[in-house]
Amino acid sequence: MKKKILLGLVVLLVLAALSLFLLDYFKVFTIEDIKKASLSKVESIPAVDKYLVTKNENKALEDQVKELKGNLEKLQQQNQKLFEELKTRDNIISEQKNNIADLNANIKNIKTDKIAYEEKTKKLADVYSEMDAEKSAQIIPKLNEKLAIDILNQIDEEIVAEILSSMDSGIAADISTRLSY
Repeated sequence: MKKKILLGLVVLLVLAALSLFLLDYFKVFTIEDIKKASLSKVESIPAVDKYLVTKNENKALEDQVKELKGNLEKLQQQNQKLFEELKTRDNIISEQKNNIADLNANIKNIKTDKIAYEEKTKKLADVYSEMDAEKSAQIIPKLNEKLAIDILNQIDEEIVAEILSSMDSGIAADISTRLSY
């Protein structure tokens, strides 16, 4: 019994399909007409019409998705490029900070050396101030010229005058032009 019912259903389906084919073939009632009729029925349902999308709308949305994906890829590439540029600039900043730290250390060392040099020249100035002017006049020209000038700048003017008067006049004249009181 079940076989007969199944056979009957299959025959009905084949006849329905054959009828649709013949109606479409002879342009009496085409598949497109069926689509349009069923679509208009479905669109008349208030909640469903908002969710129906035609092939053209679907194609337009797919094209829009492709375009957005392309834009996203471009933006990701730009983002990566900017990120690499940022990393490069961060490295440059890091190097500059290291350079600044090195320069600050150098400045500190120079200041320390300058203070030590000034203390040294002050002590030497005190020593040469206490010495006999003729002895000082013999030793000072043999010193490094800058050191000699720095020492003499820290000695009282009267004592410097005695030392210079005890020196050779050419050397005394040269040292006198470099002294700054």
